[in-house]
Amino acid sequence: MVMHIHVGQKWNKFARMRFLKSIFFFLALTFYNLGTIELQGSNVSNRITNSTSSFNNETGITGIWTGTLNAGGMQLKLEFHIKSIDNKTYRTYLSVPQQGAKDLPMDKTEVSKNKITIKSNILGAVFEGKWDQKNTITGTFKQNGQSFPLELTRGSVELKRPQTPKAPFPYNSKVVQFSNGQGTCRFQGTVTTPFDSIAKGTIILFSGSGAQNRDEEIFGHKPFAVLADTFTKAGYNVLRVDDRGAGYTVCKPSETASYTTEDLIRDGESYIQFATDHISKESPLILFGHSEGCSIIAALANKNPNVSKLIGFGPALISGADINTYQNHKGIESVLQDSQLTSHYLRLHTAILKLTQNDNFFELPKDTLGIYIGSIYAKWKKSTPIRSSRKIEKRFEKITKKKFLEYVTDSYHPLFQNAWMWHFLNDNARLDWERVQQNSLLINGELDIQTPVSLNQPAFQDYLKVKTNLTYTTLPNINHVFQRAKTGDISEYGTIETTIDPEVLRVIFEFLEKY
Repeated sequence: MVMHIHVGQKWNKFARMRFLKSIFFFLALTFYNLGTIELQGSNVSNRITNSTSSFNNETGITGIWTGTLNAGGMQLKLEFHIKSIDNKTYRTYLSVPQQGAKDLPMDKTEVSKNKITIKSNILGAVFEGKWDQKNTITGTFKQNGQSFPLELTRGSVELKRPQTPKAPFPYNSKVVQFSNGQGTCRFQGTVTTPFDSIAKGTIILFSGSGAQNRDEEIFGHKPFAVLADTFTKAGYNVLRVDDRGAGYTVCKPSETASYTTEDLIRDGESYIQFATDHISKESPLILFGHSEGCSIIAALANKNPNVSKLIGFGPALISGADINTYQNHKGIESVLQDSQLTSHYLRLHTAILKLTQNDNFFELPKDTLGIYIGSIYAKWKKSTPIRSSRKIEKRFEKITKKKFLEYVTDSYHPLFQNAWMWHFLNDNARLDWERVQQNSLLINGELDIQTPVSLNQPAFQDYLKVKTNLTYTTLPNINHVFQRAKTGDISEYGTIETTIDPEVLRVIFEFLEKY
């Protein structure tokens, strides 16, 4: 699913790992964990810290420095916060606002007269620069054998997000709290309601995979805040909630350490109960889902006949295993640089994923899993042209510095420990959509590379087209996060100023007015 990151309050391990695998992704091939591109992390997750407090009276080279990294036709703004611990010791934190990252601690900062070196082991990156004793540091950013010129100047990065709503609002807005039925989670969210008019309906927003705050904040964008603002101005009540593990929602540790989409569906039932009891009993109930949220609202609608209509953006109408394979394709091809070799590797990938269909393999120890993967690998090698298998092995061994089979086992093992991913791989939300009776709108951006039209449209045509209550719409030049884009790649998300393209909103309101 889409790489969602919650920044500024609490990140769960899932979001943190996916951030670390995406930051500088255009350079860091070693961050591709090919079997488990969306897995939780453990060994690197605690490297991300909450915002650090600023030191007062920063002088000399200390302070915030900003520069633009130009690589591969992409521009990425980097922000280095250099702090003085004492006269000889410095500490640096890196922020990448376009990627939603804040205060990533660097491992090493050395200052010698007018020269500075900043190093991050986890990113495999080094910046070496020369300070002009005033407001500029000129140097080179190096990562994984590649070098790029980088000039830093004093000052912080300010992202332009013109659609983000700002108080005072022309409607009521209040913070609310409520618990789930088991009393294991205390949710916090925001309810917005029109000032005077009777609401046309109550819309509940459901976010994509990974713990999201109520605004579904990503790369400085707040799409759910924009949606809530737009819907409420149009006469709707709106409830948006911090997911378990995000924002100000508080759950028992066991509830955030390991959960699946089924748990999120149960959370959604609590949202619906709160909306019915405390927002409006009379107004029509409308569910809006984004990415994984589409799967959640389909399941909820089948359990709650009081739901009147559904809107899903970036749905998945195929199995999680198919989505995982599709999403890994790009990462694999970037390593192998050959479409035929990529196809050969994907056969191995698919064969390993089939092990997840047997629940006995969940949480299998690495050594035991390695025996099964070794057997699959042996069969794969026999069925693959020897020159091709050797090229694949050598390429991965060169990058990972491990024997190929060792790398594959290390790469896929976390997948077999992750409850969310295990459920995701074996789930197919299309089956829930087949049972939905409510009028529903499914929107797919043609530049969506997380839940692509190329996979969803055939599934809709084959299985869902006969359902007259379902409308599937594709929008040209729209990516997975509501934006008008050029390529749809994740690298664009933070560089685009618009949070939700007007065409997306037009299609949504056209549906709301029709049904």
